[in-house]
Amino acid sequence: MFTYLDDTVEIIGSERPPFSDDRTILPYFDEMLIKGGIFPWFWDLKSMKFFIHNSILDKITTPETVFTTLNRFFALNIFKDDQEKLLKSLFHSYRIKTFHPVNFRMFINSRESLHWFRMEGAFNFEEDRLVSTVGYLVNITQYRKLHQRLSDSTDYFKTITDMIPLPIFYKDRNLIYRYHNKAFNEAMNLPPEKINGKTVYDLEPGSLSEIFNQADRELLENSSLQVYESTVRYGDGSFRDIVFRKNVIYTETGEVEGIAGIMTDVTETRRMEVKMARMVMMKDISLKTNQAILEGSSLNTILNLVMEQIRKIVTRADCGSILLLDEDNILNLEVSFGYRKEEAENFSLPFRESFLWNTGISPGEEPVIIPDLSKLEKIDKYPPMPETEERIPVQSILSIPICSKDRVLGILSLDSYKKNIFNEDDLEMMRYLKEHLLVLLDNQQAFQRLLQ
Repeated sequence: MFTYLDDTVEIIGSERPPFSDDRTILPYFDEMLIKGGIFPWFWDLKSMKFFIHNSILDKITTPETVFTTLNRFFALNIFKDDQEKLLKSLFHSYRIKTFHPVNFRMFINSRESLHWFRMEGAFNFEEDRLVSTVGYLVNITQYRKLHQRLSDSTDYFKTITDMIPLPIFYKDRNLIYRYHNKAFNEAMNLPPEKINGKTVYDLEPGSLSEIFNQADRELLENSSLQVYESTVRYGDGSFRDIVFRKNVIYTETGEVEGIAGIMTDVTETRRMEVKMARMVMMKDISLKTNQAILEGSSLNTILNLVMEQIRKIVTRADCGSILLLDEDNILNLEVSFGYRKEEAENFSLPFRESFLWNTGISPGEEPVIIPDLSKLEKIDKYPPMPETEERIPVQSILSIPICSKDRVLGILSLDSYKKNIFNEDDLEMMRYLKEHLLVLLDNQQAFQRLLQ
């Protein structure tokens, strides 16, 4: 088709087309510019006359209108809200001798329609003296409409995604956040400018960031739907169990553009699953301990069985013990785990020196969590404790009073090397276990009396 496009065609740089003086070609050249919405203008600063191409002037001028000055032209045809902006821009360019493009609206077709135009130009100098300005007007109405439609589509998309309660995000191929919805913003507890343009390392500077970044890179390599569960630290400092669903976004040419993802918070679901599993294990304790009682097992054997099952329920405990109160109001350690055996075997202390007593818990009241032993202000002198197998000091305690008719029978204590490790779910399980231990001790004593 294009037989003239071969290696014999030269490209010559020139400031003006070679046919600019050819009266047969120039009209066609001007016509092509006009059809493309480009209209030349010229401002002679010597005579202070402004020339504009007839093609645009004809669209504006009517037999009743005569433009004698540039100001009158502006007043009659430039949209009122844009007149001052356009004049200021022109005179500012004149003062600094550098033309600044400016957009404005102008009436055409006898003021029947309003179009957007962009004015471009350049200055001409003679011996450093500004003598004229030449340029063109470009009709950018279609561009503005397209831009507005795209903007409206983007706003519509954002409105829709902001209505979705699940956090949604988009990252480009360099794994930089470029978009997120309102739910994601609230989850991170950060303003938009602290998220867009950032990476996961900026949002999560801890060890979790490397896990998330590796998952994103694997997704870009495999280009398939990725679903996985992970722990995420939210902006309020809480840790949440999140299921991620992510996929690759492609351009029209099939190139990787980025990844989009949605986050589903399953923290409460996982919590209920753990709770149900714990309840099943608690029933298992009841069955096994009652069986041990019927078999005539000793109290120490039964308590060891209980402690073994408790370790499976409260996995965050590093060590623990069951202490029973004797007639002299002394707590004697019966069974334990995580403590050095030689110290635990003969360990005892007065009940009034125990952590449980010093935290204000009186007989018959609820289990208590001591999240940080170092912050206990009521205890002048810490009660003695057996040394742990790891020789690491205990930092937090979950203590359970075993009471019967306002009389303390003993204490079950679960301990951890970490602070703030126990939660309300652990406390709820221990309330259930407290009642079970009470029934267990009563049944064991009653069964022993029956055997005697």
